[in-house]
Amino acid sequence: ALNMTYLDEVAATTGVDSDDRRPLQDMVRDSALVRALRQRGYTYLALSTGYADAELQSADIYLAAPWSLSQFESGLINTTPISPLISLQYDLHRQRLLYAFDHLADATRIKGPVFTFAHIAAPHPPFVFDEAGGPITPNREFYLSDGSHYMEEGSRDEYIAGYAAQVRFVTAKAQAAIETILEHSPAPPIIVLQADHGPGSRLIWTSAERTDLRERMSILNAYHLPGGVDAALYDTISPVNSFRLILSSYFAADYALLEDRSYFSLWDRPYDFIEVPDPGTGP
Repeated sequence: ALNMTYLDEVAATTGVDSDDRRPLQDMVRDSALVRALRQRGYTYLALSTGYADAELQSADIYLAAPWSLSQFESGLINTTPISPLISLQYDLHRQRLLYAFDHLADATRIKGPVFTFAHIAAPHPPFVFDEAGGPITPNREFYLSDGSHYMEEGSRDEYIAGYAAQVRFVTAKAQAAIETILEHSPAPPIIVLQADHGPGSRLIWTSAERTDLRERMSILNAYHLPGGVDAALYDTISPVNSFRLILSSYFAADYALLEDRSYFSLWDRPYDFIEVPDPGTGP
C-alpha cells in the first residue's frame, strides 16, 4: 500500500528462500508514498504501532503513549518469571491502542496538508478489550502472535470469541475518531481505513493448503474520497492501487492502476508468493 507496488523485485533480489525481512522494513520506513507527499508539501505524522518493523520515528511528527515497550523489551520481560511485569505489558498495550485512537485527529490542528499514518494492532491478538472496552488480561506471556503461533497457547474458540468482542470495540473507536476528523478538518479530508489482513483463526503459518485463505485475505478496505473521486472506486480494488488512485485523482500524478492480485506466503518463506485467486469481496 505505502509503496504502490508488488514485491516481485524485492523477491528477485533476496531470493525466494530468504527470510530476511529487512528490505521490507526499509520499504515501510522510507515509502514511495511518503516521498511523493513530502514533495507536495505534506507534513508526515506517524503514531507508534508497537511493531518494530513499522515504528516510523523518522516522521516529521511522531506520537507515542507516555509509557510503552518495544517488541525487544517485551521479549526480554517474557524471559523473566515475574508475573506483574507480564500484566504490565498488557496494560501498556491497551494504552498504546487507546492513545492511537484518541490522537488520530491531531492532524486537524496542524497548519497545512498532513499525511497521518497509524497502524493500530487491533482487533489483532492479543485480545485485551471486551466489546465494551473493558480490560482483559490473558493468562499467558505477552505476544503479538497470530494464527497457528497464537494457537500454540490459545484455542480457536478463544480466538474467535476474543476477536469478535475486540472488533466491536475497535469499530466504535474508529467510528468516533473518523467523526472527529470530519468535524474538525479545515479542508475535506481523505481517509483510508484499511486492514493489512483478515482474521487468523484458521491460519497455519506452515501450510497454505491448510489455511483458510478467504478468511485471511479478506480485509476491510473503506475510503472517504471527497470531491466525487469516490466514483472512481471499484469493488475489487486492493491495497496496491489505493494510493495510485488517490495520487492520480487529486494531484494529476501518472500512476496507472495495476492488476489487483492477492498473494500469501508462509512465515519462514515470506518471498515465496502463492497467488490467491479471488479471495472474495464484500459490500
